[in-house]
Amino acid sequence: MTTNAIRNPGSTGDIKTKVEEGAKDLAHQAAHKVGEVKGKVEEGAKDFAHQASQKAGEIRSKVEEGAKDFAHQAGQTAEQAAVAAGRGMQNFSETIREHAPQGGMWGSAAKTVSDRIESGGRYLEQEKFSGVMDDLSEVARRNPVPTLLLAVGVGFLLATAMSRR
Repeated sequence: MTTNAIRNPGSTGDIKTKVEEGAKDLAHQAAHKVGEVKGKVEEGAKDFAHQASQKAGEIRSKVEEGAKDFAHQAGQTAEQAAVAAGRGMQNFSETIREHAPQGGMWGSAAKTVSDRIESGGRYLEQEKFSGVMDDLSEVARRNPVPTLLLAVGVGFLLATAMSRR
């Protein structure tokens, strides 16, 4: 401090010192408050992130559960449809037998067709959709080239049919 400030307590030097000390104190308090706010914001952000993560996990679990339920129901529906188709084939086989000629070449052909349809119906009813898919997968594994050629042919036919629409 200057000598003038000591002699005259109300001098500008004394006021300047008090203002500087007040400013430092205010700056210190502001820095402290900023630190508190920063801590609270960080804590709030962490809480928000944690809650968001939990909600995302819950939603993911519900979606997975729903997808599994849907797949299970779709599988059951396919199995039921296969059984119904097998029974329908067996009934159709019976109808062929009832209305086909009993003897001669036409009767023999009708019996053969009826027997094949009935056999296919029994297979479908017993094996259901999943069994048929397993058998088709096995045939495809044992005969990859014919399977690929068949797939290309079916794809070509579907593309031709769709392009005409």
